[in-house]
Amino acid sequence: MKFHIGKNLFVLDFSSQPFSWFQGETERMSLTSISVLFLQFSLFARRLEAI
Repeated sequence: MKFHIGKNLFVLDFSSQPFSWFQGETERMSLTSISVLFLQFSLFARRLEAI
């Protein structure tokens, strides 16, 4: 399932691992993902661009 919260994207999906946590960041977007009991919650957040 995908949900848009403002400019951010929240994804709920099944995971192959029961417990895991990941946080990554690119120039324009950050990703936080956590898996609990084979359910994965991911948040893709767009970074504010500096002017």
